Amino acid sequence: MAIEDGPNAELLKLWKSGNQHAARVLVDRYMLRLTSLVQSRLSRLLARRLDADDIVLSAWRSFFVAANRSRLQVPDDDDLWPLLATFTLRKLQRQAQRQQADRRNMAREMSMSDDDGWRELVSREPTSDDAAHLTYDIEALLAGLEPTDREILIHRLQGDELEAIASRMKCSERTIRRAMKRIRTQLADYFEVTGDPAESSISIHEPRITNESAMTIHLPAENRGRSSKPGQDPGQTTASISYQKLKLEALIGRGGLGRVYRAYWMTTRELVAVKYLNKKFWHHDRSVRALIEESQKAQRISHRHIIRHHGWGQAPSGAPFLVMDLVQGPNLTDWIHESSFDVSEVESCARQICDALIALHQAGILHGDVSPGNVLRRAPNDFVLTDFGFSRSASEKHLARGGTPGFLAPEQLSSVFGAISEHTDLYGFGALLYFLTTRRAPFEGDDEFDVINQVLSTRSPAPIPDHCGLPSTWVPVILRCLSKVPSERGTLTSMLELCKSQN
Repeated sequence: MAIEDGPNAELLKLWKSGNQHAARVLVDRYMLRLTSLVQSRLSRLLARRLDADDIVLSAWRSFFVAANRSRLQVPDDDDLWPLLATFTLRKLQRQAQRQQADRRNMAREMSMSDDDGWRELVSREPTSDDAAHLTYDIEALLAGLEPTDREILIHRLQGDELEAIASRMKCSERTIRRAMKRIRTQLADYFEVTGDPAESSISIHEPRITNESAMTIHLPAENRGRSSKPGQDPGQTTASISYQKLKLEALIGRGGLGRVYRAYWMTTRELVAVKYLNKKFWHHDRSVRALIEESQKAQRISHRHIIRHHGWGQAPSGAPFLVMDLVQGPNLTDWIHESSFDVSEVESCARQICDALIALHQAGILHGDVSPGNVLRRAPNDFVLTDFGFSRSASEKHLARGGTPGFLAPEQLSSVFGAISEHTDLYGFGALLYFLTTRRAPFEGDDEFDVINQVLSTRSPAPIPDHCGLPSTWVPVILRCLSKVPSERGTLTSMLELCKSQN
């Protein structure tokens, strides 16, 4: 039996006898879940101060020290997860307590008129650069406030005086002043920690506005990014679009990495979609480079059912952005809850997205995140594949591992299941059809690391009901696409032939 397949108790014995490879196998088995556990427990502010990798590695050090001193025993079921999770959560608790103690000792001074600057910025029509700053900062600040303080700040930004706010909320003016002091303190906290994002091996991103039940995970490449100076272009390419030619009109979507706006493009005199990186990534080399590469890869493809990219640009603040066609329609998550949802259209969706993926693969590009949030219904029986944030050239040796939990192929989480390939997009395609016929992801759980654990396990998705509305020949094919073994999933070409045979 290969050492990679050995039980945990045996691996621990081998390590104690001097076999370092046994330790690496143990770490590989649990590292992803432990890092996900830490990320799920970090608050918004602590996530920017603490590195999940550092906490987990510290827990591993404590585990191996205890094991070397024979202070722990492998459970009878050979599962080290409860033990490792305990080590990790203790490390996290200590680090969090230390950070909070440091923050209590910090002196903060803010002018009583600081909020007036905010009100002035909000009251005037923003430039593209202003809008990208303001929407991110105000949303982040509001999300961290208590409901009462949030309401007070909103009234203040709208120009209401303290006396009027007190009257409206039926409390004393002194109470409002105290609330404003708390808000200023939190504002100071927020801007104190903004800057380059903390690196980790897994980041759980906040959901898009249009799909509140979805999460997205991002597993960066091995090499860590370096911060760049404001205005520096790390992509070694020239921006093709001027931000001065864009007039942002409304925020229409958001995620952990970026915001999407509807905008008027003066160059072409048409409405477009503009995707800005979130503020904390603006001067982060790898994030900016990934955004530019997303645009460059998408521009290589011309296909009716793939979102068209026009290019990228960079504002004076350093904020990079992409310009794409604006699709006026819901993503698939929203569509299945609308009265317009018709299962007969699922066949059109399957045919068009399958054809789009084949075109991508022929161009040497893997999409990497085929999920309901990344497919838009442009019109009845007309669907578009979007979001190339996880796309990679098939020839690249180190492909990013990540995507949307529940729709991830096992190999996107662990190399034990094989390399990321065209079969990975086929898994996502199968998961997409599974979602449209069952209204749920192939794997669901209480939290993201529970979902990840199910994807990595031997468990199969729940059966698709007979009354799903699709031809009976589709059901076994969809389930085959969700095989844990990439080579057993079939091909996109055979799926496209199946789709066409139903018309």
